[in-house]
Amino acid sequence: MEREEHRRKDGTSAPSMIERLPSIYFYIPQSEPHFADLPSTIEGYWPQLMGVRQLHAPPGRYNWTLQTYLYLRAGGVNCQLTGTLPREGIVVTHRDFLADAIRPGPRLLLVCLLADRGAPEMWLAGAGRHPYAQLHLVQNPQDALVARPSLLWESRYLPLWPQPGLIPRDAARGDRFEHAAYWHAGVPAVLGRESAYYSQRRGALDYVEVTSAEDALLALRRLRDDVGLRRAIVANGRMRAAELTPDRLVQLWRNFLYHHAIPAHERWCAAPRSARHLFFARRRLVNYRATAFRTIRRVRSWLKLRTRLRTLRPRSFSR
Repeated sequence: MEREEHRRKDGTSAPSMIERLPSIYFYIPQSEPHFADLPSTIEGYWPQLMGVRQLHAPPGRYNWTLQTYLYLRAGGVNCQLTGTLPREGIVVTHRDFLADAIRPGPRLLLVCLLADRGAPEMWLAGAGRHPYAQLHLVQNPQDALVARPSLLWESRYLPLWPQPGLIPRDAARGDRFEHAAYWHAGVPAVLGRESAYYSQRRGALDYVEVTSAEDALLALRRLRDDVGLRRAIVANGRMRAAELTPDRLVQLWRNFLYHHAIPAHERWCAAPRSARHLFFARRRLVNYRATAFRTIRRVRSWLKLRTRLRTLRPRSFSR
């Protein structure tokens, strides 16, 4: 990390806190296809990533690791991209890149980026969480990890980056009606009632909410026929988009790293071995319970299916 010095009372120089900061890594395994071809600048992120889509992997895992790394590095944050897990420092990586068996050593903090997947009851059962990552970051403020905080599962919410590759609507098209996208594209959005959207909604002009195909058709007709409504939604979208610019998100990431991740790393490094062993033991217990919960759900589903199949069997009648 960068070096900065200040003077002790006796006049000798002493390292400041900046010098003592741990190294910050963004981890993508070298085993990932085309690892060597991943983009090295934020400007080339989306075009280059689309050029290597033979990765056969959801782009989300790169949007929250590689894209974050590129934005932060361009914003002056001292961080590194690595293909191998270091023995010490802070490692930020997607859940898909972390095998369950990986456990952090005494000088390593794992920050697990958890995608918004699965039903809420599965979040409560621990599905998706890494068994041993000390910190989790979630994409949805309604996620149980932040909505129902626990001392054992320290977690924070950070918004996603704006969708890469969006082409803003051409102003020369005037008020001509077209299909919907979202705030950063400058057009109205027609969205379902999903918690990730709903949690960001402040008013009816943020987007048009629908719950069925019929609702969607009615919403599209209303947007087509009501020019004033379209203009109001677009104007509101410009204001909301300004709240989630890349520069703003870089600041949110800085705040997380410096005020949450680094203090958590310091606490982990200072903890006695017995405390770390207790942490792993408690996490294992939660993981066993979550596995049992999912197994019970599968068995119940199988029994319900079996019962239903039995009721559908043709009955034999005696003459």
